Amino acid sequence: MNMFPVLAIVAVLSGLLVCVGCSPANDWGSVTVTESNGEFEVVLENDLILARYTPADTGGLIKDRITEFRLKKDNAVIATKLDGRHADKNTAFFRMSDAEIESETPDRKTVRLVFAQRIEHVSILRGLPVLEIRYEQGKHNLDYGIKGRKFVMYGEDEWQGLNKWEAKHPQLRDEVTEAGSYYRSNWFGPGPLSYNGWMILGVCSRRTGYGVGLLLPANQVRWLKLVGTGFERWMTGPHTAYLYACSGGPEQLLSLGKQLADTAPK
Repeated sequence: MNMFPVLAIVAVLSGLLVCVGCSPANDWGSVTVTESNGEFEVVLENDLILARYTPADTGGLIKDRITEFRLKKDNAVIATKLDGRHADKNTAFFRMSDAEIESETPDRKTVRLVFAQRIEHVSILRGLPVLEIRYEQGKHNLDYGIKGRKFVMYGEDEWQGLNKWEAKHPQLRDEVTEAGSYYRSNWFGPGPLSYNGWMILGVCSRRTGYGVGLLLPANQVRWLKLVGTGFERWMTGPHTAYLYACSGGPEQLLSLGKQLADTAPK
């Protein structure tokens, strides 16, 4: 079953635990912000998905990001390392310094998150398996830990031909040179990777069909790398990105991305 109906998209588009912001649960979703000893947990959910931001220990460094992205109908966690940041010389860059519920309407609930000097506004949407993330700044973001091994990219066949690659989805080979990238804006622009001005990409499991898609405004992608079970991206300027869940494999991941791209404001 298509979890992402076009009509819905068009219509929407150790200390005491203290609740510092709670959106009351209703017939379609809720947002909660809790703080304990300076550590934040933020949970956004609707009838279809749940996204949980918490601190995570990664090799001795604590990073705040989405540590649980759950498809609720099957109680399946489909990703554990989404919407992360990276800056080895500035560990504060990883950490959430503030979180508060910003707004609520009949079709969306939005929380404002602060990571050092970077600010984002994350919305859960009514009736859609989608997180909308509006970034006030560009720069580096990470979306790892997706439960699947199959990369899915809109326009991937033509892109492979343009680059004359043997592999359709070359993985990151190094952290510095252009050879480690899947896309660089200084090569020849997004070209076939752009659908209606958006890049549609994701990772899914061939066996279960579960996956996570990512929608990015194509002309604001400076570079994109494929890493393990996810992506590294560098974006230019303020922009909006979308993370969404699917359960129908590569075909559904692309079709849901197209439906969203047809209606989403950049």
